[in-house]
Amino acid sequence: MRRRSPRRTLQGAVLVFIPLFLMSLYFTGKWEGEWLQRAVLTVTAPPQEAFQWVRRRAVAVIDHYFYLVSVEEENRRLKEELERITFERDQLLERAKEAERLRKLLDFKERVKLLMIPAQVISLSPEPHLRTLVIDKGRRDGVNKGMPVVT
Repeated sequence: MRRRSPRRTLQGAVLVFIPLFLMSLYFTGKWEGEWLQRAVLTVTAPPQEAFQWVRRRAVAVIDHYFYLVSVEEENRRLKEELERITFERDQLLERAKEAERLRKLLDFKERVKLLMIPAQVISLSPEPHLRTLVIDKGRRDGVNKGMPVVT
């Protein structure tokens, strides 16, 4: 077993004895150590201020990180909402165009006073000089080959 050196034992005793001695002076009212308080504060204030500065900076960095995380979540949510609203707007614009086409068709039908069968264009010819189209009506609906079509 290793023996402690007498020097280390003495250092330990001094480190325990000095605070006990100062505490006994303070509690008995014999403490006249304002100069000691000022000296201790003068020595310990700069490291304490440095520690506080580091702590404040660390808290600021952590707060900023959490702020960025919340901003990222909000950004993702807003992008999803924008995508949904854009889709809804496109749907409404398409319906408005369809309603306008139907209004024009109704207006044309009232002016012409002919028997008309409304139909939707399913496809157009890929070759522009042929100018053919396919509609969703046929013989069963009263449409025959060669009848005029208004689009």
